[in-house]
Amino acid sequence: MKNEVLRLLRGNTVMHLATCLDNNPRSSIMEYGMVDDSLIFATFPGTIKAKNIRENPRVSLTVGGMPTYAAIDGTVTDADIIEIEGLNKILFERHLLGIRHQIYSDRYTNPYEKYSDFKDMLMSGKMNLKYYRVIFDTAYYTHGKGPAVRIDMK
Repeated sequence: MKNEVLRLLRGNTVMHLATCLDNNPRSSIMEYGMVDDSLIFATFPGTIKAKNIRENPRVSLTVGGMPTYAAIDGTVTDADIIEIEGLNKILFERHLLGIRHQIYSDRYTNPYEKYSDFKDMLMSGKMNLKYYRVIFDTAYYTHGKGPAVRIDMK
């Protein structure tokens, strides 16, 4: 079952991330990437979710949609340099592919020309993002048949 959860994570790009500080919960829609078997995400350091994570690294996240989804509890830690570079590569490729139609409709002769500044900023770290890895504890997985199954993800 752990492999099914990892397959679901690899097949999606967006999660609902829940943090909590001082008994005040916060849910955020976040883009993420899977680098090997690690879920990596980034946010600006001044956001409420970043503050919450600094003070309380325990999170819960949900990925997928009805009828197949996973709710995962875990702990957030800093991503390492390989994970940061991996997420940057994933995000650039994901966004480049997502906007390729717009690039061609703008009649750029080089399809990468318009977004080279974005790539440079992302790959060089100039966007000042804080990168995180989620260490999975437990997942609750369902594929639409019966209640969610509890899975140890350690």
